Amino acid sequence: MIRGIDLRVVALFLLAGCQLVFPLHDRPDAAAGDGDAMTAGDGGGGRDSVGSPAVACEVTEAPRFDVGLTFGHNFVPDVDGNRAVKELNGVIRYTEVSPNLSTEGGYTTLFDTLPANMVGVDAPALASTGDRMILRARLDTGVDALVESVRTGENTWSPPQLIELRDINDTVIGFASGQEPTQATDTQPRHMLVDTDGAFTEYVEIQPLVWRQLATTTAGSLGIPELRNASLTENGLRLVYLGQPAGGQLQRVYTYKRSTIDEPFTGAPTELYQNQVETESYPYLSNDCKLLWYVSAANQIREVGFQL
Repeated sequence: MIRGIDLRVVALFLLAGCQLVFPLHDRPDAAAGDGDAMTAGDGGGGRDSVGSPAVACEVTEAPRFDVGLTFGHNFVPDVDGNRAVKELNGVIRYTEVSPNLSTEGGYTTLFDTLPANMVGVDAPALASTGDRMILRARLDTGVDALVESVRTGENTWSPPQLIELRDINDTVIGFASGQEPTQATDTQPRHMLVDTDGAFTEYVEIQPLVWRQLATTTAGSLGIPELRNASLTENGLRLVYLGQPAGGQLQRVYTYKRSTIDEPFTGAPTELYQNQVETESYPYLSNDCKLLWYVSAANQIREVGFQL
């Protein structure tokens, strides 16, 4: 999410048009002709485990399906596609049942009441485990800060707590909005992107509510003309972002991959998707590259399914 210091949470997702809506676990076999319709019962079409090599992610055919869900932005599902969060008209909306992704009534409003030092929250980013959420808070001092909330029960979340960001020298720095963090394991802490127009900074969680800067990557350092709305897949091995080819007019979704979460992203990007009609924003990609979500120009959450 990117405003003010302009950093944005992971984001993310789906295509336009199409009045038919399908829950995340019941994707249509749209014009597939062969094979089975993809389902998310195994965690989004068989997503890579944390730390495993990223798949090639080379899409050679038109999408298997392209459907619209509800409206909003900053939509992020968990690893199983059951829980999801989004922002709609300045309100954080959350659901725990995958069929509800197609119906606004299935969402619950969160954070009606906030700590006294917070004026409001936006830019939600649900962790892939579905039990933590990072948001941007507007403080009563006029400063933006990252905060984290923890799931305490069905459709209930703890009051947000402030996150501390540090630079590579462990000096506390300013705050902004952040991308959805990667899934933590026993041996690998979570990673998160803080995204600004034309660049992003990657952070690693060194202790609860404390994140340290690793490196900043710019469009220029990657040799690409545009880099925005960057986010990580749940295993942290693939970067997905919105860009525009040199001399091009329509926005496109691109990806980079790396072998381990500690490596930088290098080389040439892979073009993953281009909507011929609408501008994509806030793309979010499953680990196996079979599912892409983004927000259309009409603020509709869209889902695209690929066959690799």
